[in-house]
Amino acid sequence: MPTYKLQYFNIQGRAEIMRLMFAEAGVEYTDDRINPDEWGKRKDEMPFKQMPVLVVDGEHKIAESGAIYRFLARELKLGGESSVQEAYVDMLSECFNEIFNKMPFLEQDPDKKKAAMDTVLEKNIVPTLTIIENKFKSSDRQFLVGKSVTYADMQLMQMGNALDMMAPGAMDQFPALGKLRTTVANLPKIKAWIAKRPKTDY
Repeated sequence: MPTYKLQYFNIQGRAEIMRLMFAEAGVEYTDDRINPDEWGKRKDEMPFKQMPVLVVDGEHKIAESGAIYRFLARELKLGGESSVQEAYVDMLSECFNEIFNKMPFLEQDPDKKKAAMDTVLEKNIVPTLTIIENKFKSSDRQFLVGKSVTYADMQLMQMGNALDMMAPGAMDQFPALGKLRTTVANLPKIKAWIAKRPKTDY
């Protein structure tokens, strides 16, 4: 059985999907949360001097969120049941990543942050989620792809959580996706992780 160590800051951010994947799969790992004070000393440990990084068997360091998602999806059977399903999961994951990357998390000025978020909502988030909402609503499925949960469902849940923080009420216009968020959050292993994970702003 491989060993895993996930390196990231003590926030949810880009690593929380990976933590949710480990939780749902019931696989043990080391959750190496690096505080900002020690980051300067440890930065050179990372392949591209950024995180998250997944260390496999103590020697193989995998960087880049998408690469880690796909690796864990294969390892933990959370990426679809066929190559076509894997492609659909990957496609949705890229859509959610694009939205996440455009959200102004780091903007400190409240007025600029709101203006930037309003623009992202209008031009990116609402058009993309409207397409996904309509396709999902007409599919009569419990999850976005196939018959079981995948990391794309977890990303949808986390993105919804981020939207609740950045643009309260924005998810209300997507009731089918809102129901999916609830379904994922209430999966027993994920629910247990959410209840016990460290409390952070995000």
